Amino acid sequence: MVKPKLKKTSAKKPKDNKLSVRDSIKLAVLHQEQGVSCYELTKRFGKKILERTIYRHAKKPLDQLSNNVDRRTKNPGRPKKVDARRERIILRSLKKLCTESVAFTAGKVLEESNLAEEGINKRDVQRCLRKNNYRYLQSRKKGLLIGNDKTVRVAWARKHVKNP
Repeated sequence: MVKPKLKKTSAKKPKDNKLSVRDSIKLAVLHQEQGVSCYELTKRFGKKILERTIYRHAKKPLDQLSNNVDRRTKNPGRPKKVDARRERIILRSLKKLCTESVAFTAGKVLEESNLAEEGINKRDVQRCLRKNNYRYLQSRKKGLLIGNDKTVRVAWARKHVKNP
């Protein structure tokens, strides 16, 4: 019986282990001011930090590192297309449409909110509504109750509560 040959895979360290600013300065000071070679640094920190990372941080100029601020938390990425202000506009126009008619679509909400000029499309409106727990529901067959209908119903109910 022949044993299959196993391929050796290099044990890669996870990419999410980012080097802190303090550790970066420490590597640069050890290499540039105290004269520790990069080879020695890789021997010393090689288990925790990738070799290439050690070389990169050890060679960085110290004056550049002293002003360095860790900006990773201040990089939020691409701004949202539907920000909080536009979301409020969409929800406001939705409530207005609820009082006017029973059946309406995301396209009508977009039309009512006048956000199409700002680059918002129907899909963005649908996503915003779904995020705020509005979803597709079967429309009422009885139609929409208007304020006058409600007062008539309340008057009828009061009349019949007294005289069952």
